[in-house]
Amino acid sequence: MATRGKLANLRARLSKMREKGQETVAQVMQTAEIGGASFGLAYVRGRNADAEGDLDVFGVPASLLVAATAHVLGFAGVAGKFDEHLHNVGDGALAEYAAFVGSKMGSQAANGYQSLGSRPHSLRGGLPPGAGWGQTVNPAAMYSGLA
Repeated sequence: MATRGKLANLRARLSKMREKGQETVAQVMQTAEIGGASFGLAYVRGRNADAEGDLDVFGVPASLLVAATAHVLGFAGVAGKFDEHLHNVGDGALAEYAAFVGSKMGSQAANGYQSLGSRPHSLRGGLPPGAGWGQTVNPAAMYSGLA
């Protein structure tokens, strides 16, 4: 009798371990899909972006286009029980775009912009010649014509 109770207890513990293992694998897959989508789109941006770092398809940022498409397909149920994977790809695309915009705004702030998203000097001619995405600009040179 005691052996039957121990066996049932062992089965219950193994079942809990299996559940926990499945949850862990699902979380690892989600992380890999989001990170992979973000990395892939960042790579494509790095290879194909314009001088400002922008990568647009028909005037829409490519990452936002991928994100919207993946989420719409996921909500539509196109992949059935795998819809969550489409949402993960959409989340990765949004993450790439957010990181790109944040990096661009940080670069602008570091190069002398007074506030994120504002370009007060652009009313007087914009950035100095040759300045573009990924290039360092001397704030003194940028504001030389403003005084």
